[in-house]
Amino acid sequence: MIGLKLLLPLLFLWSPKEKSGFEEHPFFGYEDFAAGDSILYFEVEHYDLNLDIDIPAESISATATVALKMLASSDSIRLDFVGLEISDVKEGAVSRSYERHDSALVISLGSTVPAGTELALTISYHGKPTMATGGFGRGMYIDSSSSNSAVTYTCSAPWGAKYWFPCQDCPQDKATMEMFVTVPEGYEVISNGLLAYSSLAGADWSFHWVEAHPIATYLIAFAASRNYALTTDTVQVGSDKVPIHHWVLKADSAEVTPKLAVVSDIMEYFSELFYPYPFKDEKYAHVYAPVSGAMENQTCTHINTSIAWDWDAIVAHEFSHSWWGNSTTCRYLKHMWLNEGFATYCSALWIEHAEGPQAYQDYYEEQIASVYLQASSIHPYSIIDPPWPQIYSALTYEKPAAVLHMLRRIVGDEDFFRVLKTYGERFQDSTAASQDFESVVTEVTGKNYSWFFNEWLRAPGHPRYMTTWSSQPDADSFFVSIHLAQTQNWPADVGIFTMPVEFAVIRGNDTSYLSFVDSLKEQTFVFRTDAQPSSIVFDPRGNILKKTQAGIEDGSEPAEVYFDCSLISQGGLTYSTNLREPFDILLYDASGRKLLAKHLNESAGKIDLKDFPNGVYFVRFESESHSENLKTVLLSR
Repeated sequence: MIGLKLLLPLLFLWSPKEKSGFEEHPFFGYEDFAAGDSILYFEVEHYDLNLDIDIPAESISATATVALKMLASSDSIRLDFVGLEISDVKEGAVSRSYERHDSALVISLGSTVPAGTELALTISYHGKPTMATGGFGRGMYIDSSSSNSAVTYTCSAPWGAKYWFPCQDCPQDKATMEMFVTVPEGYEVISNGLLAYSSLAGADWSFHWVEAHPIATYLIAFAASRNYALTTDTVQVGSDKVPIHHWVLKADSAEVTPKLAVVSDIMEYFSELFYPYPFKDEKYAHVYAPVSGAMENQTCTHINTSIAWDWDAIVAHEFSHSWWGNSTTCRYLKHMWLNEGFATYCSALWIEHAEGPQAYQDYYEEQIASVYLQASSIHPYSIIDPPWPQIYSALTYEKPAAVLHMLRRIVGDEDFFRVLKTYGERFQDSTAASQDFESVVTEVTGKNYSWFFNEWLRAPGHPRYMTTWSSQPDADSFFVSIHLAQTQNWPADVGIFTMPVEFAVIRGNDTSYLSFVDSLKEQTFVFRTDAQPSSIVFDPRGNILKKTQAGIEDGSEPAEVYFDCSLISQGGLTYSTNLREPFDILLYDASGRKLLAKHLNESAGKIDLKDFPNGVYFVRFESESHSENLKTVLLSR
């Protein structure tokens, strides 16, 4: 899933006290149920949804049959369901009593049912769908207008499914699904899986879609419109010919469809790189919907084609979710990186395949590393178990994509792609947690990388390096010393990173590479060379997600933050910085006593010091994402 950068923070508005279906209720604590390891006492095996959509009235009449299996004995079933009026609940032919508590529908089973029992509950309901007040997907959107871009559709990530059908709305419970949709004549309906049947006669048209692969509730979707134009293609994946469908607005088809068509080449490549397309017995479709970005509904990605996309990147991202998110779904929302981090990295993999290694590196540095490094508000948090408002942010997209980039550079291409293939095949049509992926890494490489995952997935922040070097002649060679320090001090609990580091030693037209494992706050590496280096470049291939401070040249660092101030001041301290966030300037005397603290927003200015006596002072520059060492300032009049 990709949302517009300005729209992703919509989730920040969510609150456990908000009456939107995310609130606390007597059955599960909000925090545990939202992102935690909730324990299920039944599992859904199949959803049978029958939706009669009265688009002009913007209402629905529906039944949902939920076939489930008890994992523990209970005398009731709790489903998630918000809004919409219930007219009847039955188990088979027997009516069952029920209660509604906030976002919960609790159905009495009449007596205690033992574990292992299979049963089917049918809920009949109707009305105008309620929409969630926050989130990327807010449920069902009905557009009754006569606009040539009108689309009725659903978007449910991460918890919007319960706003239009009763379900167990958590990613660890996947089930097969079929959907019967009735709409006014002239509307085409596209949903997950395969179209089993359609009736295009009379005043009402009906469509029967079947998803035979297990699907998470947030990926169940449909779109209906009178304004679609269809373009088709097929891709050979092994012995299967996979249908490709592009359902876009008639007015945009000529312009948009060629941009989406790259998915055919991407399907061939990813099927070789990972394993064959997981839904090759069904289809893959792009479907226009006015979502605030794009949403990877299983086999039918909804995409807003009016956005000025980087088309190859967005098509690769959403399509790669077929493996990472749809077939293998993150078991818990707090492990969202397994969906979005993987898909974000897959955009870089496609660009590498299509345009070459340098294009890959450029894309990684500009669209992955820089995006995370500039998002300073998320740096205090870890990838695993992020704060709920950060569930869709650079913390679950770009930073974990950078983690995969670093892992690839550490273990090498052969093992890295064996890891992806093994992990994907093992958890195909299932769910996985971070520990599952980490175990596959250990299994495939034969090495324990817990040190890597603990510092990058379970701890906040990133390293900040300061490097200097010097060389001295020694007989017929040169004695070279490289000093490397980790200077990160924000967030407060950021640790020292253990990482293999690389230096490029440049001597005229000759470049050699030195690698060391850095695990200390400060250390010095010493070596001999037969020619004096003209320069030394730290991390020349951009292997590490990092910031750097003044020192030797860095091979991948985005534009570095600087702070400068006048070293000789007359009545005031003149300063400048390229930082675009609030910061503090602190003034100390020679004994270390703090004399002045200014909280500032302007990138340049002058601080009045006319009331301070002549002498030597020290200045410190601090912000949320950056700090500078103390600088000596001589105040004179």
